[in-house]
Amino acid sequence: MIKISVLRAKSALWCFLVYICLTIFGYSNTAFSQHRAVDFDVIEDLASKFQGTSLEKKANFELARVYLRNQRFQEAIWTFRKIGKVDLAETLENTLKSVMLSNEFNISKEGGFGDVFIGRFGDNKVLSNNAEGVFKTIEGFENEVLAYRLDKLLGLNIVPLTFFYNHPKYGRGSMQYYIKNVKKNDSARGRDVNFRKYGYPKNQNGMWLLDYLLNNMDRHGYNWFKRPGGHVVAIDHDSSLNGRVFNFFSFLLTGAKLTMQLESLPDGEVLRRLIKLKPSDFDGLGVDTQKIFKKRDMIVKEVERLRPGVICHQLFF
Repeated sequence: MIKISVLRAKSALWCFLVYICLTIFGYSNTAFSQHRAVDFDVIEDLASKFQGTSLEKKANFELARVYLRNQRFQEAIWTFRKIGKVDLAETLENTLKSVMLSNEFNISKEGGFGDVFIGRFGDNKVLSNNAEGVFKTIEGFENEVLAYRLDKLLGLNIVPLTFFYNHPKYGRGSMQYYIKNVKKNDSARGRDVNFRKYGYPKNQNGMWLLDYLLNNMDRHGYNWFKRPGGHVVAIDHDSSLNGRVFNFFSFLLTGAKLTMQLESLPDGEVLRRLIKLKPSDFDGLGVDTQKIFKKRDMIVKEVERLRPGVICHQLFF
């Protein structure tokens, strides 16, 4: 009994010391970053030490502050949402979107067939490090905004801020906030990165759910990457919501298939959010979302078959 108490005391002391380090990092990282780049993998690792403890929310709050002070806005938004600071996340997101909409977008690179553009927003007090964005006028650009809306509603936190944007030269399209310093995959086709061909691993349940609902057959290694902490970022959803003919040719050309993965079915808060999705959640996007709700119903049916009573519990408790 005494040994257990000593172990608990040591564990608590360790957590406290790590928390103090993270807090100090949060206050001093601005000055620190003037000398060398902040290692976000390190601070993500520090915050992860508190998972399942009473200090988990406080540690992640400090982590969000570090991101915010280093103008890593999307990472800060995701971290605030993770700990239930929804109002803070919404305020930050609305501010970021407002600043991006009100500042000139300077295109630095064209991609695709002249319908994908990468550029920076002009200097200002909020985006003093020239925030970057990806602007698309490609067919299906509405699906980029849809993917972000769905990701946000489900609480997956893997799709960066995306909204409709009117460019003075290229017209209406989608604008996505560009996540910096990500670790990109070396290949699009490898078994461990080409999910559209080889299926989604267990640790990518959120990405499977997003793609299954959107009928996104384009999740190869160049359409997702990792940010600090091992968190994934999902991009390129313009080819979502296609029909059976498109799916058939995708399979013939790339081996792409998107099946019901029973091991990836959602639970907990994500399942509750999925059940409560409604068509009005997607108002103003100009996209037919019937396929999303058909896929949602198929998932719910499988969950109820495998876990009787779970759906009822999520609806009423």
